[in-house]
Amino acid sequence: YVFQEVEGRTLSVQCPLFNLKAGGGCTDEKLKVTSADGQVKQFCGSTFPAVLSMSSGAVTIAHLYKATKKKKRKNVCAGEFLCIVYSSITDISKFMFKEMTKSNQVLDVSDDEIGVLYSDNSAAKLNANAYVKTATGLEKELIVSCPKIKFQKKGCKKEKLKMQNKNKKFNKSFCYSTNQSNEFPVRTWSTLKFSYSRKNKKKKECSGGFICLVARLRNEVPPVMTSLDTVPPDITVEPPEPRPFCENCGQSKTPNLKIVGGVETKVNEFPWMVYIKGIKQEQLPKYFQCGGTVIKTKWVLSAAHCFTSIQYEKVIAVFGEHNYKLNNESNSIEQEVECVYVHPKYKEYEKNNYNNDIALLELPTELIFNQYVQPICLGWPEDVKVEEKATIIGWGHTAHGGETSSKLLKTEVEIISNTRCKELYPMALLTHNILCAYTHYKDSCQGDSGGPLMVIRSGVWVQIGIVSFGDECAQFNSPGGYTKVPQYINWITKTTGSSQC
Repeated sequence: YVFQEVEGRTLSVQCPLFNLKAGGGCTDEKLKVTSADGQVKQFCGSTFPAVLSMSSGAVTIAHLYKATKKKKRKNVCAGEFLCIVYSSITDISKFMFKEMTKSNQVLDVSDDEIGVLYSDNSAAKLNANAYVKTATGLEKELIVSCPKIKFQKKGCKKEKLKMQNKNKKFNKSFCYSTNQSNEFPVRTWSTLKFSYSRKNKKKKECSGGFICLVARLRNEVPPVMTSLDTVPPDITVEPPEPRPFCENCGQSKTPNLKIVGGVETKVNEFPWMVYIKGIKQEQLPKYFQCGGTVIKTKWVLSAAHCFTSIQYEKVIAVFGEHNYKLNNESNSIEQEVECVYVHPKYKEYEKNNYNNDIALLELPTELIFNQYVQPICLGWPEDVKVEEKATIIGWGHTAHGGETSSKLLKTEVEIISNTRCKELYPMALLTHNILCAYTHYKDSCQGDSGGPLMVIRSGVWVQIGIVSFGDECAQFNSPGGYTKVPQYINWITKTTGSSQC
């Protein structure tokens, strides 16, 4: 099997099950791992490192097995292994592994996790069951994929895998080997039961075992693993929910044709962008700047850290702005912010804790939406996708410690997993309310705080993040941190007083 990744990213291998039990040591059976730069490592017996990392962008894994007929040899069956290969930007924590070895095992699978159930492939007798659980009392639609089922052709009395939900309306059994992907949706109330039975096999009989993956079926169907490929299942799903608050959000009237590493935007390309400046009380410099976004007629979304630990006389929000050094931009308007609402659980004095870095700015009068001032759509959890490119915009510094840009700039960064982010930025306290993005020499910087991290969904712009923190702007292996907007839809609704625009 050959696994490829973008050059420069580390590929890692973990094996929850590893037991190559053929006699003769590595001579008769081994797992050989070869990287693109020529590193070769081989493993046999039951010894495999907790994590094997290879620095190149490609890894070849070969299982070598010599089926000899020596009388002294105790094991005629090949050994067993289950390994997962993943890149440095993969969130490995979402995979929940469970070997079926006994009865009444439980596997809890949340919305973003994938449960992996598997058996060994020995010839020994076995009776085991496991319960895959979702949120109790809520009907969840699961998708089950069994890329490997390799049983002896002796019928259900010899070896069987059975699945059923609590009310037994779903009841499916496998008693044979199959090369089909075996993908199917299951609607279940809280629990899906897996039962596996195997009788003692004769001397030369071996079980190939099984592997099944279980995940919650979401609006965006997750890829399903097969023996060699990753393919989207052929399942019809309901359309996504309407966007919160404003119906005609995220629509730019300008066709899409400094942020560090960024380029200048077209004038009013992003009509929801807000230039925020605060006038300080007896402090130098006399003002601070941040970004924000229009989300309702009287509300602007920004970052909490822009408004804490600073004494200011007033905060000004400028709409329809492109170049803040030009005083003759006829499309820009200003309002003095009436009130700033910082999230109540934001801890401004706790170092490296960026949780709940979100704030709402209430305006004194309603905005009139036109081609220069528009609201942006806010994202749902399924809009956040690791490895996807997202857009950031702002008037911040164009280099770490450098000058700010008077013109609105934009650039693209890649969303990375929190696991990868923690590796690159170990001092940051990362929670499920935070997401990270990283691309070499492209980043948000000082002055961009409070601005949006955006993606396009169904032809409209959707905000999934708020510029929050970073180490040094756009440096190698230095990701940016963003407040995850979908986590705060309820708080925004409550604070603004309604779900209306």
